[in-house]
Amino acid sequence: MNTRQSEVAADKLAVLVVIHHYLPGFRTGGPVRTTANMVEKLGDEIDFKILTADRDKGTQQSYATIVPGCWQNVGKAQVRYLCPSELTALQMSRIISKCSFDLYYLNSVFAITTIQVLLLYKLRLIPHKPIILAPRGHLDRGALSLKPSKKRFFLQIAKLIGLFRNVTWHASDRMELADIVHEFGARYQPRVQVIPNLSSPDLQYEISRTIPKRGGHLRLVYLSRISRKKNLDYLLKTLIHIQGQVLFDIYGPIDDPVYWQECQMLFDFLSPGVTVSYNGVAPFDQVHKILSKYHLFVLPTLGENFGHVVLEALCAGCLVLISDRTPWRDLAQHGIGWAIPLEQPDQFRQVVQQLIELGEDTFTELSKRAWLYGQQVGADQSTLEKTRQLLSLTAQHLNEK
Repeated sequence: MNTRQSEVAADKLAVLVVIHHYLPGFRTGGPVRTTANMVEKLGDEIDFKILTADRDKGTQQSYATIVPGCWQNVGKAQVRYLCPSELTALQMSRIISKCSFDLYYLNSVFAITTIQVLLLYKLRLIPHKPIILAPRGHLDRGALSLKPSKKRFFLQIAKLIGLFRNVTWHASDRMELADIVHEFGARYQPRVQVIPNLSSPDLQYEISRTIPKRGGHLRLVYLSRISRKKNLDYLLKTLIHIQGQVLFDIYGPIDDPVYWQECQMLFDFLSPGVTVSYNGVAPFDQVHKILSKYHLFVLPTLGENFGHVVLEALCAGCLVLISDRTPWRDLAQHGIGWAIPLEQPDQFRQVVQQLIELGEDTFTELSKRAWLYGQQVGADQSTLEKTRQLLSLTAQHLNEK
């Protein structure tokens, strides 16, 4: 440990966060952003130590800014970047056993780092401290429908050996609570805390939309990972019979090259007025600027446990069209977007067509409404207090043996 860690006040809560990818990485999206937001908002009062891989998802090179083999300051946290040879149970055990902390905070059910920590914990090869586990959407039906045999086999083994028995679950909404209870049984419900993910601390923007909205024209954007779970092909299929001029830009890392090829094959079937472009990966600090250039953000996802980009779209004055498999299911109630069941593709298409035909005056009113709602959500402090309590109260109690 470095000098800063050794000087942490004895009464300051220390949380060991285990997450397979972290800053400066951005290709895994939500989990990185949620963790970084927690550190930024609570890092002055909580000592966060983070164990993570030394490279971003899908890349072979380690981050240029890291110092290998030691803890280093990253924002308000201490981060230990692990090279591939250190991402083993034995090395993880050695590193964790040398840490001083009060609480584990694990991310993602199927991440190899989470599984290793839980196994080491069960075998008593690492300190027995309370554990919080955030599933990060891994237990929703959309996620479990991808590579289902492999995931089901793991979950069966995990249940058999009681791998998750001592965990306090952090569910981001009632849907994720239902997913946990459905998968592990009602007896787990008392161990689930439902607290929304923390939003970015810098979402308080002035409205910055500069793109006018003309009837018959629409600027449409998809900004997310390109994977089957995000369901980009569904969106492309809704554009096949669209009437009007649509500029459709796609941003995001290509997680699944085969799936991306399938999506590209659909380009040839789009309506003549639709122009589609792939614009690469959008770094976190550029997302707001990018979204402010569009009228409608669309994400027909198979499931999200939060969806940071939805809030960022609203804060950019961008209307939102998503599936009903996220916590953002009240968009229509607030007049700022639509959350539509995936079983209703015609309704997705109708909304896009409706937005194409909309003129500047009506759209400006809707855009301002979306921006205001985004600002209100971003300024809400209740989630921060609930997160603070989750960490502090969990650390006060040892888990059941």
